[in-house]
Amino acid sequence: MLTDEELALLEAIRQTGSLSRAAAQLGKAPSTVSYAARQLEQRFDALLFDRRRYRLQLTRAGLLLTEEAARLAQDVSKKPRGWRRTCHASRSACGRWPTAGKTGCGS
Repeated sequence: MLTDEELALLEAIRQTGSLSRAAAQLGKAPSTVSYAARQLEQRFDALLFDRRRYRLQLTRAGLLLTEEAARLAQDVSKKPRGWRRTCHASRSACGRWPTAGKTGCGS
């Protein structure tokens, strides 16, 4: 999915409509933001930004990616306090996760 930094990049571009203004908002060099934006497009094999207008805008694919990543990040932040302890306690002695009807250690 997206890292927090990548999500912040997409959001900054959406808000400012400019790579240079997004870079200033993020405290990064414009070339770094431009490179990161192109890397995201390559990684997802999709045009995420409409560069035909003066103001840079997210394409439909860019908006969907940003919205879904933000939703997932919010869901993760709402995890219960003891989730890590619960997950580790669920793991069997051999370190494997139990599956339906099995303990996780080859049974």
